[in-house]
Amino acid sequence: MVVVAGDDDDDLAALLEQVGLVSAAAISASDHDHAFRLQVEEAIQASLAGVHNHHHNASSSEPSSDLAYALAVQAADLARAEQDRRDAQACRAAHAVAAASVRVAAHDARFARQLAAVPDDRWARDGDCFERPLLDPSSSSSSARPLFRVFFKAVSSDQVVGPRDRDPGVAVLAAAVRGPDGKVVLRVQKPVFQVSFSSLGLGGQDAYQEVLLDAMALVEGLHAALSLGISSVKVVTDNNLLCNHVYAWNLGSNRAEACRYDQSSSVSAKEFQAM
Repeated sequence: MVVVAGDDDDDLAALLEQVGLVSAAAISASDHDHAFRLQVEEAIQASLAGVHNHHHNASSSEPSSDLAYALAVQAADLARAEQDRRDAQACRAAHAVAAASVRVAAHDARFARQLAAVPDDRWARDGDCFERPLLDPSSSSSSARPLFRVFFKAVSSDQVVGPRDRDPGVAVLAAAVRGPDGKVVLRVQKPVFQVSFSSLGLGGQDAYQEVLLDAMALVEGLHAALSLGISSVKVVTDNNLLCNHVYAWNLGSNRAEACRYDQSSSVSAKEFQAM
């Protein structure tokens, strides 16, 4: 029996072909979607891995950076301490040289006074035999006339002439120790904060501000003299009010106060042998 293909067979073949094309297209689109999803997932995983590595590197670098900073701070502290030690040694050496110069100057001045007091006839006979060794400072006589002088002065910031927005409220204490030849042996300069008497509730007492600052400068000068081993000085000042207070010349009629002030002045005189 012979079967003849008609129009229905052609239509079926065309339909099958179209179904095949549609299926292939669907499979191709599905493959593209799957590939796209895979790429997106890989990108997300790579991004997450990068963030994790970044945090890991940051956390691992933090201890090293902290250690480096600590070592740098320690090195700076050691360098500063070493510089302070060198400065202290240089200061002590300078004080030792100044103290030795003071001893020699005092010895020469006393010896010159003794030689000046020698009569001419004795000098003509025994002038070549006079000598005086350099003795220890503790063995020298403290009753002799002072050979060294202490000059001091304090200047407050409100005495500075010039334009400025406000008064910083500071002062400078200055003192100098001069030897028998008039040369400066040691000079001291020190900044301090000045105290207003009116701010302490002592109205009308600002006139004593200069006296207080000059007294502080005097103390700095006496300490400088003592640091050089000088036990007897002559104090030079232009502050008459301070001078009167030190010598208790202007204490009024309060004898008890005068007695206490006289005792304190005596102690200061014995301590510094300057007044």
